[in-house]
Amino acid sequence: MKKNRMMRVASALLVAALLSTCAISGTFAKYTTTNSGTDTARVAKWGINIVATGVKAFANEYGTTVESDTTDEKIVAPGTDGEFGKFTITGTTEVATKVTFDATVTLTGWIVDEAFYCPIVISVNGVAVDTSACTSADEYKAAVSNAVKAVSETFDPNTPIDTDALTVEWSWPFSTSAANDAKDTKLGEQNATDENTNKITVEI
Repeated sequence: MKKNRMMRVASALLVAALLSTCAISGTFAKYTTTNSGTDTARVAKWGINIVATGVKAFANEYGTTVESDTTDEKIVAPGTDGEFGKFTITGTTEVATKVTFDATVTLTGWIVDEAFYCPIVISVNGVAVDTSACTSADEYKAAVSNAVKAVSETFDPNTPIDTDALTVEWSWPFSTSAANDAKDTKLGEQNATDENTNKITVEI
């Protein structure tokens, strides 16, 4: 009887040992799948250069006919002209490129007989901006700005860029009519009283 009981205990221990082994195997046996990817990139090249060449713009003197009484003030008068600059763009870039321009015109004064009058003609790429119908400084500014903004060029990636995209010039016609000659004179007379009465600034 004792031997029988011992056999039962041994059998029970064997079964327990087998069950324990299965449990341990179940704990540590698992499926694993792994994968990985890697890549490297650099920043795309941007090698664009913009140079304003041939800039004369406004000056202290124009030949022997018009000369400022100070060396640090530039002036304009009937019969004078100049060039704000030829804007040359060069370079090569790895991204598509669109070249655009903007112009800011600041006018102080330019009022004759209580009405706006600015006789300076701005030309964009050889075409004069029509400001003859402008009745305010804001209209004049908008006309010039819109003409400059209309100039644009596009280039594909890795296309060498070498273009004189924009040329802006100005002139004050010496004489257009007797009425305008009188207005021109009044502008000069106003600045004789206060030299800061009528001024123009153009930024491209």
